Formats: sequence, structure tokens, C-alpha cells
Amino acid sequence: MNVPFLEKHSSKILFAATMGALGLSFAGTVLNSHLLLDKFGDWKYLQSFIILVSYLVNFGLYSSGGRLVAATDNVLKIRTYKGYLIYFALAGLTVIVLTLLVCGFFFPKVLSKDLFYMALTMLPLFIIHPLGFYFESVYQGEKKLLGLAAYRFIPPFLYVVLLYAFKSLSEGSIYYNAILFYATSFVVCMLLLKSDKPIFKKGTSEWKDLKMQHKTFGVQLYWGGLWGVGVIYLLPILVGLFNIDNKDVGHYSLALSFIMPLSILPSIVGTTNYKSYITAKTIPKENFRKVVIACLIMQVGLLLCIDFIIDFFLAKEFKDVATLIKIGSFGAVLHGFADFVNKFLLAKGESRFLKKVSIAVGITQLVSSLILIKLYSSTGGIIAKSLGSLVFFGSLYIFYHRKYVIGKSEGHKIVIHEEELAAVPEVPVSE
Repeated sequence: MNVPFLEKHSSKILFAATMGALGLSFAGTVLNSHLLLDKFGDWKYLQSFIILVSYLVNFGLYSSGGRLVAATDNVLKIRTYKGYLIYFALAGLTVIVLTLLVCGFFFPKVLSKDLFYMALTMLPLFIIHPLGFYFESVYQGEKKLLGLAAYRFIPPFLYVVLLYAFKSLSEGSIYYNAILFYATSFVVCMLLLKSDKPIFKKGTSEWKDLKMQHKTFGVQLYWGGLWGVGVIYLLPILVGLFNIDNKDVGHYSLALSFIMPLSILPSIVGTTNYKSYITAKTIPKENFRKVVIACLIMQVGLLLCIDFIIDFFLAKEFKDVATLIKIGSFGAVLHGFADFVNKFLLAKGESRFLKKVSIAVGITQLVSSLILIKLYSSTGGIIAKSLGSLVFFGSLYIFYHRKYVIGKSEGHKIVIHEEELAAVPEVPVSE
């Protein structure tokens, strides 16, 4: 009796879970800043490093699998696609481990000895990063919004509760903070995988589907994501490399934790409607209206209250974070709007164009960050990220408006490449 009710309100539950997870992540970040103080930047540097490597070995395979899942209601095929994606996650973990070993032994400037030796004790747990791509792509494609809500909310909830319960152990220790963070996420991921029941095979028709989809869709997103998303996680590492220590990495990461909610809401709306976007001609106007109004209200509220919030929650060492947040809030809103449009274009298979945009965004962020971070440290990093968000939003919206709005009104047909149709094994059922 409860299941239909939950399914009926799954979009609202996903929104509440995501916003709750953001609040919990913020609480964990604030608690970490008090427990670690000058070591907080080191902890955020290590996180950014591992996430960056996981993006390098993403290869767009999860996006390919997610789109195939969205295009079929055949449970057996979906479970088989999931099995292949788990193989990819294990391969991704292998590359993460090898990268850590190479950097730890041969490039101590990139990864200090203390952080390297600590990472060695947790190597299997780093699979949570490749699995993150798995859950986000598959649950979105399957429209399994309750599972996605659980994946987003439960790990930060457990982490904050345990971090607070064992704060006497975590005080001044990056290791206890890290082990609690990775262990809680690992347990939740394993439980979700067990309920997913993936089927592990090799050489099946589903593998051929994945290869075709990857060739025409996923790899395009990968090369774009490598520039667009990968550079975002490179920025805090550059902030650390351009400074004597990782203090400003902590400031940069704290600022991102404040402004992230501004970009999350549009992404949730896009995720909720991803499956229906495959057959939709345009994005519904009411979706645009809700996203714009909600984001502007949140941004104005943040700008008015941020100085008080910083004084209340953070130690005096972090008061400069307020300036970073004010600068970055505008870029965060633009990035959220862009990601909203991005979900629609992904559903339409516009991977070639999205790749070009992501590369443009990445180049903008990388070039500007090399100059601005050198001059202004964490402030330069926030500005560089915002410039990339401006390019991201401007490019996607102009393309969407010309092809799907103006093109529709002029009676033009939207062309879908034959190879993309071939990569989708079944026609999706309308919601």
C-alpha cells in the first residue's frame, strides 16, 4: 500500500533527498572544518584527486548504459546492462589504484607521502566513485527515483551521524574522517547493488548494444566530460599546487558546498523527466518557469544571509569564504540552468554537440584558472569555474532554442542519426 504512494511522489522524494543530502554534506563539511582546521584542505585535496582520476577513467560507458536502460522496459536486458557496467566499475577501480601508486611513488608534489600512505589503507573503498557514475546513470535511465534518492541521501546521513558520534577520534585526524566517509558510502553501494540484481555475462547482444551506443554516444560525452567536468575537479588541485599548503583548497571546497544547491535543483528536474524527454519535442515551459523562479529565490536568499551564516557556522579562519560564495553563486545558477537543458539534449542523443561544448567549457576553465589561480588563488579558481558555467549555459541554450524551439515552429524536422537509432534496441514507451 505504501509503495504506490512512494512511487507517485518519487520526484518530490528525490528532490527532498537531494536537498537533504546537500544539507548533510554541508554539515559534514562544517564539522570537518572544525575538527581538522589546518588539515581540512589536505582532506579536500585528497577527495578531489581521487574524483578527478575516476572521471579520467569514466570513458562515457555509464552514460551509454543509462541511455540503453532508458530505452527499454525489458527487465532481463536492463539487469544484463547493469552487469557490464559493474565490470566497468571494477576496471575503473583498478586504474584508480594504479594512478595512486604511480603518483605516490614518483610524483610526491602531486600526492604527498602522508596522503599517499593513508590512501593505501583504503584502496578497495575507492570503488564508490565509479559506482557513483553507475547509480546516477542507471537509476536515471530506469526512472528508479526512489533508489536514486536512497543513494544520494543515506551515505551523507550515516557519515555525519558517525562523524559526530566519533568526533573525539576524528579531531585532527584525516584518516578517521576519510575511513568514515568511504566506509559508509561503500556499505550503502553494496546494499543497493544487491537489490539491483545485475546479471553478469559476456559476449551477449547487450554487450554489442553497449559498444554501439558507446561509439555513437558515450565516447562523445566522455571526451566532452573530460574537459567539462574533469577540469572542475582539477581546479582545487591547481589551487593546492600553486600554494605552499592546501589551506586555500579548504576555502575553495567550502565555498562550493554553499553554492552547490543553486545548481542541483535544475538537475533534479531534468533527471526526473529524462525518460520522457526521449520522445518529447521540447522542454515544457512550466519546467523552465519553476526552475528559474526557485533558483533566483535561493540565490537572493544566499546573498542576503551568507555573511551571518559564515560567522555562525565556521571558525574565524574561514571568514573569507563568504566572498568566494558571493562570486561563485552567479556561476552556480548558470551551471544549474545549463545542466537542466543538458538533460534534454542528452535524451535526444546530441552527444557530438555536447562534446564540443564541454571541450569549450574545459578550455575556458583551464586557461583562465592557470592565470587567475596563480594571481588570486582560491578566488581565481571560483572566477574560472564561473566563466566556464557562463560558456556552458550560453552554448546549450542557444543550440536548444535554435534547433528545438525555432526549428519546431518553422516546421523543420529534427534529425536523428541512423547509427544512434541502431544503438537503441527498443523504442521507449511513453510515460
